[in-house]
Amino acid sequence: MYEFDKNISAEDIKFFGQNEGEPWYSVNSSGMLDGRKNVLTYPCNEVNKTVPYFKEFTPHNFHGHNAMSDYLASVIKSFSETQLDFNDREYKFPELANLPDGAFKVR
Repeated sequence: MYEFDKNISAEDIKFFGQNEGEPWYSVNSSGMLDGRKNVLTYPCNEVNKTVPYFKEFTPHNFHGHNAMSDYLASVIKSFSETQLDFNDREYKFPELANLPDGAFKVR
């Protein structure tokens, strides 16, 4: 997950590019995140995307959150409110899917 700084130029946004891993059979990407040129990508049947993929944080995409740090804090807070049954070895932790593998701000 990434977020652009509010003062970043359109030229820098274009250079950075985008790659959300879709469609997974022929990824639509650009800039330095281009899966056909700069980033090694592989199709993943489990998530139906190419990996790695990079999701841009915007308040429009993540309703109720004005900044990426607010979103991440709310996801982590939800972990503390989830009860785990340590006797159930097959227990699924659905909230974990909301936490990205990494997060950075592009300035």
